[in-house]
Amino acid sequence: KLDEELEAQFKEIYSDHYDTGKNYLFFHAAKKNILAFLTQEKKLVKDNEVIIVGLEKKAEKAFPVEINGKTIQAKLKGTIDRIDRINGELRVIDYKTGVVNANELELKDLEKIISDTNKSKAFQLIFYGLLMEDELKENERFTSGIISFKRLNNGLLELLFAEGRGPKKATWQPSPVEREEFKGKLQELIQQIFDTSLTFEHNEKAKYCEYC
Repeated sequence: KLDEELEAQFKEIYSDHYDTGKNYLFFHAAKKNILAFLTQEKKLVKDNEVIIVGLEKKAEKAFPVEINGKTIQAKLKGTIDRIDRINGELRVIDYKTGVVNANELELKDLEKIISDTNKSKAFQLIFYGLLMEDELKENERFTSGIISFKRLNNGLLELLFAEGRGPKKATWQPSPVEREEFKGKLQELIQQIFDTSLTFEHNEKAKYCEYC
């Protein structure tokens, strides 16, 4: 059944021809990754209670922002790859086909979450969590992380938060206070976008700059 489904999806999205050349390599690399991922998932459900809440869930949330002295209702939108509950706790997961380094998901505070482009993946996870905030029960927290198909052996790379000044880090489960702090940072970002006195700066660290 895996081969049949993979063939159907490969033909629909990529190509009808995968018997030779690069397409052959792509097809079998995809099959290897899927088998490795399913093996991990099989172990996960064996050791834990896992309930899938949503896959590729389109979520949106009204978000009031003050612009030029007036409050506008911005609409935050996103498509979340996976939302589940593991042993009852809500978890937001993003899939990446490329390499993800653990340090990209490590935070010491929220001060640089907007300005530091190296933390864009962490920003994305917190943003998705904000979209799912209405799913939380009273005083409930959520966890989030990324599964990188280039580094499946690493399993789920969780969003971490440094505790104090030492090297110790813990899975970040943002409290209501911390979520409000992130909302404040997000409001600042939206206000900057609407501020015509500010200029946009070129991000020289972006991958596309390699081809400039």
